[in-house]
Amino acid sequence: MLIAAPFPLHSHPTAALISIFTALASARLGAEFLRHSGEEVTMPEPGKFPIPTPVVVAVVVVIAVIVLVHQNSHQGTGSPASPGASTGPSGTPAAAAPAWTTFQDPYEQAFTVEVPKGWKVGGGTDRVGLLDYRFMVDLNSPDGQTNIRIGDAAVPPFAPLDGRHAEGTADDLGPVAQAVFASYRTGPEFAVLYARVRFYQTCLNPTADTTDVKFSIPDVAPSGQQSSAGRIAYSCNSGQKVAYADARTVQSPNLWTVITLASFIAPPAQVSLAQSILVHMTQTFNINSAWIPYQQQMGALGTQIMVAHTQQVMAQITAQVQQFEQKMQQEQAQFDSWDNIISGVTPTIDPLTGQAHDVWSGAGSEYWVDSQGNVVNSNSMPSGGGYTQLQVQTP
Repeated sequence: MLIAAPFPLHSHPTAALISIFTALASARLGAEFLRHSGEEVTMPEPGKFPIPTPVVVAVVVVIAVIVLVHQNSHQGTGSPASPGASTGPSGTPAAAAPAWTTFQDPYEQAFTVEVPKGWKVGGGTDRVGLLDYRFMVDLNSPDGQTNIRIGDAAVPPFAPLDGRHAEGTADDLGPVAQAVFASYRTGPEFAVLYARVRFYQTCLNPTADTTDVKFSIPDVAPSGQQSSAGRIAYSCNSGQKVAYADARTVQSPNLWTVITLASFIAPPAQVSLAQSILVHMTQTFNINSAWIPYQQQMGALGTQIMVAHTQQVMAQITAQVQQFEQKMQQEQAQFDSWDNIISGVTPTIDPLTGQAHDVWSGAGSEYWVDSQGNVVNSNSMPSGGGYTQLQVQTP
């Protein structure tokens, strides 16, 4: 549990903070991927595919873990009993429990989840890359006073800072994934950070809510999975709203992700209802078994692209190294040539022995060596015989 000091939610977050969540998503998602307007959102043309980093391999592993998390933790749970009317955590009467209906991911049919009937529902699977998909379901109550969300399509996978990239810098992995460089945040740290971005327009004059922060959603991480969970709650708008965020992060050497993310903002009288809806949605969130092979195919394709691109990049690097070495050799030969001219030396080779001879440059066009190693410079073979003509080496 984390109870943090109030922060200025009403002030616009810094550019670096927003970039962590929305630098990659804003251009693609429009109104946070909710697509309530019905307008189609198209993926942008991928940027230049860089040299693959260990982040790509980590994406493969973590994405597989996320699929297993949802598959193992949710399938077969069935629909839990709907919570009845009760007293809210702040002593206010809770709203009546809703009837439920099933919402299916409209884009890839990757999952289903039970949501309250009559509520406005948006979201689904946002396909950012072959190995980068993001689940999100967003609910608005019929009276428009309560908003509930699980997942968030604007939250990418994160690559740890490597000393070469600033916080919030995009790690463009082309069609494979779109990550963001950011230092690791624990669950409590991320919950506070996320709340600041999520509620900065709707939660004004926040104060720490020590009652509602005691609520937490079920842990869906599989046993043995190392993770960090935390939550934050605020009383907003002079007590007229309660804002809540719950996050669980998972860290690996080359990647860290937010494996569970849930949030809501609601009037005090609807907090208990919002909490029960979050729990119910978490317990009824099911991965479609037919979608898993599809994602495995996407993963295989992403791996093929990675391998092919790695080979291509390595071939390009090898060619560049060879060109560089050739250029250096040419520059060295030119330097040696100038050095020989300045020092008055002509490099030659004895064709019979292969032995190199640096001889003093002369006016004659040829250089001759006898059996004693004496070199003569002339325009023809010296008299007396017994000489071998040396071959002048050119740069």
